[in-house]
Order: sequence, then C-alpha cells, then structure tokens
Amino acid sequence: MADKLFSIEKDKVNLEDLTIIWLDKHSQDLNTKTRLRCIINFLKIFTDLHPCLEYIQSIPNEWIFIIVSGELSFEFIPLIQNLPQVLHIYIFCQYPERYSSLKSSGIFNNQEFLYSQLSKDVNYFYATHSTSTSFLPEKSLRDLTKDTGAFFWFRLFITALINMPSSDKAKQDLLHFARVYYTDNDLELQRINNFDKTYKPSEASEWYTSDSFVYRLLNKAIRTENIDLLFACRFFITDLHHQLESLHKPYIERICSYDLSELLVYRGQQMTSDDFNKLKANIGELISINSFLSTSLDRQVALMYAGDKTIHPTMESVLFKIKININENSKTHQHPFASISEFSRFEDEQEVLFSLSSMFRIESIDEQLDQIWIVNMVFIESTSETEEMVKLSAHLRIDPIQTTTIADLAYLLLLMDDYNRTISFCQTLLKEVSDDYKLTIRCYNIMGQAYINEPELALQSYENALTLQLQYDTTDFDSLATIYNNIGRVHRLLASPTNVIVDYYEKALEMCRTVPDDNQINWLLMATIINNLVTAQPYADCDLNLEREKFVLGIRLKYLPLSHPLIAATYQVLAEIHSDRHDFEEAVLHSNEVLCITRKYLPNGHSSIAAAYYSAASL
Repeated sequence: MADKLFSIEKDKVNLEDLTIIWLDKHSQDLNTKTRLRCIINFLKIFTDLHPCLEYIQSIPNEWIFIIVSGELSFEFIPLIQNLPQVLHIYIFCQYPERYSSLKSSGIFNNQEFLYSQLSKDVNYFYATHSTSTSFLPEKSLRDLTKDTGAFFWFRLFITALINMPSSDKAKQDLLHFARVYYTDNDLELQRINNFDKTYKPSEASEWYTSDSFVYRLLNKAIRTENIDLLFACRFFITDLHHQLESLHKPYIERICSYDLSELLVYRGQQMTSDDFNKLKANIGELISINSFLSTSLDRQVALMYAGDKTIHPTMESVLFKIKININENSKTHQHPFASISEFSRFEDEQEVLFSLSSMFRIESIDEQLDQIWIVNMVFIESTSETEEMVKLSAHLRIDPIQTTTIADLAYLLLLMDDYNRTISFCQTLLKEVSDDYKLTIRCYNIMGQAYINEPELALQSYENALTLQLQYDTTDFDSLATIYNNIGRVHRLLASPTNVIVDYYEKALEMCRTVPDDNQINWLLMATIINNLVTAQPYADCDLNLEREKFVLGIRLKYLPLSHPLIAATYQVLAEIHSDRHDFEEAVLHSNEVLCITRKYLPNGHSSIAAAYYSAASL
C-alpha cells in the first residue's frame, strides 16, 4: 500500500519543517552534504544566486536555515535577510572579519564550528517553535468560529484514522515510507531501525516527546493536512491517542481527589507577528489546534520555551495560559489529555499532553514587562458543532466503538471532494481484499462516484459491482438497489435516454420494496432513489415532484443529522421545484437553507458551496 499511496520525490518535497540551503559557487563534497543532512534532512544546494532566491521565495510557509559563501554574501544577504521564512543565515568564508557588517547568525571559517552552531540553533528551534502548535499560516491552528467546515471534516478524518486497527502492517507502511524518504541519511536510517526493533504502543508518548523522525513527520503532516502522510502515520496517531485515553480518566480522578475544580497548564513558544496578530483579532473566539498539544504544569518551564525576543526581534514570545475546568463529567472526553511525565524523556517538565483537535476559547491577551505576551485560554469540552460531528460520524460508519476500514476513509474523502485520492485508496484496497466480495463491491461503488468526470469509468465500476453481487448474493436487496441506483445516475451523466435512466431507478425501487419497513438504511436508500427520479425528470408533473421531494426531506430529516450533505442536496432540489412553479419566496427560503448548511459544515472551496451560490443567484 505504501508504494501505491506514497510517491515520494525526496529532493522536491520536504516532509519536515526545516530546510537547509547552501549557496556556494563551488560544489560541496559528499561529506559536507552528509553532515548537513544529519542536522536538517532537507538540503538544497545552489551555485547561483538567482535560482536560490527564487526557490526561497517559492516556499513562504517553510522555515529556512541558509549557509552562504563569503563570495556571494554581500549581494545575497540584503535580498533575503528580512524574509519571515529565513530563520538563520551563516557565512562560511576564509576571512571572517571582512563580513562582520552583514546581518548573520555567525561567520565561520571552520566547518566543525559551523555544524556545532547549526545544531544548537536547530535544537533551539524545536524547543521554541514546536510544530505541534506551530502557528504558521497553514492548518495547525484554525479559528473554529469562522472555519467550522474545515475543522469539521479534518476532525472526521482524524477520528477515522484513530479508529483504524493498529497493526504491524500499518507500522511497516510508515517505516517503508520513512526509509525511502531518508534514503541518503544514514543517521536517520539508524534511528528508524531502532524504532522498528524497540517501539511499543505503550511508549508512544515517549517517542513523541523526543526528536524522532515520527514526531517530525507527524507534525508536518498535521500542519499541512497532508492526507497521504497522515495515513502513513496512522498507527502512531492511533497508539498515542489511545495511550492518552487510557491515562485520562485516572488523571482526572487524581485531580478530583485533591478537591480541585480547575487545572492550569502553560505553553511557551515563539510566533511571527502576523500569526500573533491573528490571535489578537480573535479574542473571545474558539480555536482548534489540530495537532497533539504539549503543555506544562510548571509556568517557569513553559517560559523557557517562549524564546528570547532579543535573539529573534521579528518573532513574538508567547506564553499560553490554559484553564481546564474539572468535574466528574471530565472523566470521559473526545479530546483526552493527561500527564505524561512518567513516560516523557523530560520528566522534570511536568508535561500534560492534549490529543489532536483540542478546542480552546481565547479569553484575553496581556503583555508582560519582559516582552512576553500572555494568551489566556480555556479548554472547551464540546460545542454544538462537535456534537453534530458525532452524529454525522455514525452515519459515515466512523464510530468510536467500531474500527474504521480504508473503505470508510475512501468514502469520507469522496464527501470531501478529494476524488483522485478516493480512487487511489479504492484501487489499493481492491488489490488487498479480493477475497472479500462485500468490501470489493463497496469499493467499486465508492470509486464509481469518484469518477464524477469520467462517466465511462464510473459505469465500468458499477457494472463490476453488479456482476459480483449477482454472482455471490442475489438476495442482498439493499446492495442491489444501491448498484442499480448508481448505474441510473451514471447513465444520466452519459445523457442516456430518460427511459433508460428511469428503468434503473425503478429496478432500484423494486429492490427496496422487498425489504422490511423498519429498515432505516432501506428508507434512506429509497429516499435517494426517489430524489434521483425527481431530478431525472425535471419537466414532469411539478406537483408530483414536489410531493416526492417532501417525502425525501421527511425521511432524511428523520434519520440524518442536519450536517449530512444529503440534507442540503434535498433543500436544493426543493428550491428548484419551487422555482419551476414560480413560487420564488419558497425557492429562496430553501436556497438559503442550502447556503446555511454548506457554509457551516463544508470546508472552504468545496464544490457544493460554489454550486449553492450559483443556484441561489439563478433563482
């Protein structure tokens, strides 16, 4: 699976947060490259100034360390010294005194001294810019109040990953991925082999709190929402989350035994001014931190990680002060947290670790005299959005009580409009489950929907599903109804005659009518087929279509959460029917329902949002 899903161009794609650039007209020897990659894995070497500058400008959301020769430094450094992504500039030359007027983090004529300083600065970066809560302008922190849809679906994906069974195969997928990526890094390969031999699920937090390859890959994956890399890290995400789950209840019980009603934890780190200003602009709002969040019970320990503004004047030193309200209900939580001091490699730091996508409300921001900002936040247990997400999870087969399959992930990606990755997941799964006809049929059905722009391939997928279903079980009427319905949909995309389309929908309805009335899945399937019959015959009797679609809405409102995409789709059809009836007031009312649901529960850029706006404008 790793070979199929993860195509790594290791010289082009950086799967960690740091980039090291060496600019020198004279090429460096192999030993230099090897030594540098042991400190920062992603190395880019340039012999010409202009391609180097273009590359730096092309990666504004990465952190860059630069080594430049004395020969090029006078021309090059003024061009890049104020770029926010450039953290450190080192000058390597024969005569250091010539370059003392230039802005740099050090001037060296000895490579060993250069490597030593580079290592210190990299360690300082990881201490003060921990990517688990790196507030780069990407995805680690998001304003939940204004970006609920993106949080909603990313959290669903993470929930699905967490509920996948932990297996040695999943672990080997990650190790294979890492070994390919770190091919030329002997030191990292040794660490990977050590991980392979010694890792235990009960030690997940220990690996996470150390400078390990899995820590760096996971945090970059979360920060950039790299689905393929997240999938590669799935077994570790699962192990770490479940470890926190097992520790959470005893930890809360211990706190309650001290009669404490609240707990204070702290988090120190450095932030760019732009990212800090985003926090200041959202006082009183909810934020979600996608990654695992490391905090400390010791304020002084956290302050050490807030950094020194005198060293990096373009950065802000920030201390997060987080209040957690403690009560009996705190013993169970979707986003568990616990003390991991006994497992951490830094026991004296009194570390409390939160699981992914924990939510907080920013209450206030104050400045101390020593140029450290205090961000006061409160931990939020649940909101109406998270409660809605739990309901939707159940309908998408993402249930905390049950394990998740790759097919469930593929279906979730389908709903997120990620069609190419959906197809990739399904194709991979089809090779692995050829002896499981039910899962194979499900894959063909999901893949057919993903071929939205290639109806011929969609039809082939559905016909494969039908062949298998008729071969193995002609009495699974729900499955047959689903397949006939899907074939009808694709014939509509192919602009087949209406009677051909309707015939398939009628076959699907016939299958549904043979199932007992108390079958919820069957009722929902029947609603989908009737909805498709309505949309396939838009010029039929408007009154009949309206009656049918109201029936569809009633079924879906009864069995589905409001956040389900099918609810919005039903309101959209009703809006179109009322428009055809020249009942524009009702049409606008239903159109507004569509906009409300899609904007609230779908990520920005989802095709359904654009379609909703277009339809509203067309009324």
